[in-house]
Amino acid sequence: MNIPKISVLNFARPVKNDDTGLAPASRFGLTMAKPLSKDTVSFAGTVKSMGSRKDAITMKLAKAVHDEAKEALTFWESKLRPYLNDLEVITNPANPIESISARAKEPISIVEKAVTRGWNNKEEIKKGMTDLAGMKIIMRDGSKEEVNKVIDSLVDYVKETGARIVEIENKRPLPVYNQYGEIAKSYDYAAPMYLAKLQKVASKNVGKEIRYVDENTPTNYMAIHILTELPNGITGELQIMGHDVAALKELEDMCYKIKNGKNLPKKYASMEKYFTSLKPPVKPESGLEDAEYKSALEKFEFVKDEHLKYTQEAYLVQRAKEPRTYSSRRKQKDTFLEIPKYLPQELDFNNLHELKIKCDAEDAALKKAAAKKKK
Repeated sequence: MNIPKISVLNFARPVKNDDTGLAPASRFGLTMAKPLSKDTVSFAGTVKSMGSRKDAITMKLAKAVHDEAKEALTFWESKLRPYLNDLEVITNPANPIESISARAKEPISIVEKAVTRGWNNKEEIKKGMTDLAGMKIIMRDGSKEEVNKVIDSLVDYVKETGARIVEIENKRPLPVYNQYGEIAKSYDYAAPMYLAKLQKVASKNVGKEIRYVDENTPTNYMAIHILTELPNGITGELQIMGHDVAALKELEDMCYKIKNGKNLPKKYASMEKYFTSLKPPVKPESGLEDAEYKSALEKFEFVKDEHLKYTQEAYLVQRAKEPRTYSSRRKQKDTFLEIPKYLPQELDFNNLHELKIKCDAEDAALKKAAAKKKK
């Protein structure tokens, strides 16, 4: 692949900072967050504690929750979509919204997440799992000016429908400051005053001030996440992000699943062998940590830490890209920052993206063949 290199990003060998415990500064001038010791990728802010597979809920229960989430999602879409139609490219090629997608969490994913959180019944799952129903707004143009328009549309939606938004999270890296203490670079998708306005009208519907927080994400992932209450006791999660960041998020989600002992979706099962270096080594059966195991563990920790830094830089590169034009949005190939030479090359996001495209095409062909067979 002829992927252009980004000369400004000169990855160096890792520098340990045992005195402070802080991660090295980014080449962009941004101090990176230290990797977290526990998984906190949760919109509700809960910390994941890995449980035992024997505690897994039944697939029948997971399917029932999925069906309720799907029903709530249909209702949500019917209410929200009319407020966004005028901003989609299908209405006008110059509009900023590239696409709007929706999904109900799959039963197998419900089972996996319920196990890690210790949720054993429908009530606990519906109360704690805040992404059972999800909608994603992908921006063709992710500039503040255009995303502010989307937030304004959400304000109208909340005012006119009585929608109960209960939480707003503005996920992005910390801003970069110049020598005078002024913000030189900001990664926010929307201006704070627009999100504050959404918080105000949402709080009025709920009857109390809803949670609104700016969150510095450990991977530098950037998006706006909004939680809303839906029928059947389901909580829906709306995400807003730019096209280039969304493309990387799909790949980073795969890495996240592997790091946390989860399986990739069935259609991507053939890709799991490329993530071997992100899996921790298995302890010897004796329980004694021999020299071979310690060496493998040291190598794993190195790859894990350096892959996080690669991911952090990759997100910043994606965010810096210029908006796509309507005519080029389908022709233009997604590209990503190349991985440093000292890391496993199979983990390069460009490589993973090509493999994902192949899996998607194979899955689409199988579904088409199955549909044809039914006829």
